[in-house]
Amino acid sequence: MEIDNPLSEDTVAVILAAGKSTRMKSRLPKAVHPLCGRPMVSYIINACESAGISQVVVVVGHQGEAVVSSLTEQAHWDRRCDIRFAWQTEQRGTGHALMAAMGAVPPSAKCLLVLPGDTPLITGENLSELIRYHIQNRNDATLLTTVLPDGGHYGRIVRADDGSVLRIVEARDADPDTLAIREINTAIYCFNPERLLPALEQIRPDNNQGEYYLTDVIEILAKSGGRVGAITCQDSSVVLGINHRAELAQVETVMRERILKRFMLAGVTIVDPKNTYIDADVEIAPDTVVLPNTHITGRSKLAENCRIGPSVWIADSVLGAGVKASFCYIFQCSIGENTTVGPFTHLGPNCTVGSGVSIGSFVHISDTDVPDNTDVRIQADIRMQTRGDTTCKD
Repeated sequence: MEIDNPLSEDTVAVILAAGKSTRMKSRLPKAVHPLCGRPMVSYIINACESAGISQVVVVVGHQGEAVVSSLTEQAHWDRRCDIRFAWQTEQRGTGHALMAAMGAVPPSAKCLLVLPGDTPLITGENLSELIRYHIQNRNDATLLTTVLPDGGHYGRIVRADDGSVLRIVEARDADPDTLAIREINTAIYCFNPERLLPALEQIRPDNNQGEYYLTDVIEILAKSGGRVGAITCQDSSVVLGINHRAELAQVETVMRERILKRFMLAGVTIVDPKNTYIDADVEIAPDTVVLPNTHITGRSKLAENCRIGPSVWIADSVLGAGVKASFCYIFQCSIGENTTVGPFTHLGPNCTVGSGVSIGSFVHISDTDVPDNTDVRIQADIRMQTRGDTTCKD
């Protein structure tokens, strides 16, 4: 859902997705790790779109070609904003990454929203609130922060007596008193581009990692008399990043709950949400019932009054109204209305099944057209043919 926020019209988003993400221990770039059927970073782009932002710059570097390819493929389906890519050829920190992005930012931008590529739970509402606060308070920089019982490895927010932000101290560089601060940096910012550029030029890699920290810009702006504020996100779960696969699994659980709730509120019955897995781009019409241990993935579309499960896996398939399927695997298939599939059936790939078809147990059908009202009995293996008869037996 797009949020009506006219303040976002002159805002450009920059998503930092160039890091090596060594803690993921994967050959796949973290930004495109799959999360409920989509690359992780695509959720952040969606949040920007929902906030009314029409221009997004994605900074890529380590295995950048994979990130560009993944997002370009995704753009064919559901991108509404203009996505540009900026290259950080050397990974020298977040400040260096933003420097690399500035050449792709249009000169007309009046507000720059900067986000990490690993916070997929952030919402358009969160971003709209940040942008609105930043512009209405005429800040040079505004941080989105949150409060944790234990700040862990996150940077700490150091405030002045009047509540303005003085600086951000990275956990690895913090003394014990600073580590005791519970308000942490989410790495999501709004900047005034005119004030940002001179501050970026002043940051130096004078830290334990030898990197250009974007967080140093906050102290530079504050010391030069700039207005630096912060708005606190009350729900810390939506702003925390993913650093390793255990956190990826936790985020996927939250995302899956969001997806299932959306379907249930739209009229789909999900009998056991804890044991049902539906990807973000799936479409299901009202009055369909989904039973436990069911996976519906990719860009599958299910019409109304279907009964799916238990123990069904559907991938990139289209099911007509009234389809019933149990204990089966359906991959890249089109199935007509009021067809029954299973149990213990494998359909696909490239299978077109007509309406009113009955497919029994231990049947494998692929690369085949099955006409309307066909009765496929048990233990059949049908491949690469068009069936003209009405009954196929073992």
